[in-house]
Amino acid sequence: VQVTVPEAGTNVHRRVGTTVLSETTTENQQTLDATLNEGGRLEITWRAKITPGSVDQALTTTSLSVVDVREDGVHVTWRVDFAFGQTDRSTFRLEVPQDYLVELVEGKNVRGWDMVTEGERNFLNVELLTAVKQSEQMTVHLSRRMVFPLGESITVSVPFVAVPDAALHRGTVQIRRSTILELQTSEDRGVTRTDSANV
Repeated sequence: VQVTVPEAGTNVHRRVGTTVLSETTTENQQTLDATLNEGGRLEITWRAKITPGSVDQALTTTSLSVVDVREDGVHVTWRVDFAFGQTDRSTFRLEVPQDYLVELVEGKNVRGWDMVTEGERNFLNVELLTAVKQSEQMTVHLSRRMVFPLGESITVSVPFVAVPDAALHRGTVQIRRSTILELQTSEDRGVTRTDSANV
């Protein structure tokens, strides 16, 4: 069976036996091959491309991020809590920083995930095992390998995982360091800083 997808950038999930294949179309009217299951049913889900201004007013997110600066680079654990009312959701789309590698996406209801690059932006598409209402939680693990030369200073931007279609995103970022490294804040914008010594 062949399926024609009208728009480029559409994220399509097809079930082949016990495997779910994920693909993002690269052109309009792209044709994809699909396989019927034993009962003659076609199982396919899709999510249209998120464009600037495509905001889900019911979707809000709260995140808790731990950023570890170590001798071999920066390691990030980013937990995201989604709240979205009574709407059924089976997929989520997050934007991750370009220089970072997504190592793992964890969650009790996470089926799988894939990465899509659009221009200079990297998007993480996450598919759930079952569609849910009201809320969902997942944790994204990222890393960036770096070398910190002895006696030299390097500027590192704190990575941020965004949810492009969320109406509101708030969260907390905790920054930790190796005992052999020294960290200083050179610039902070749009955040409220709290030193651990004052907590």
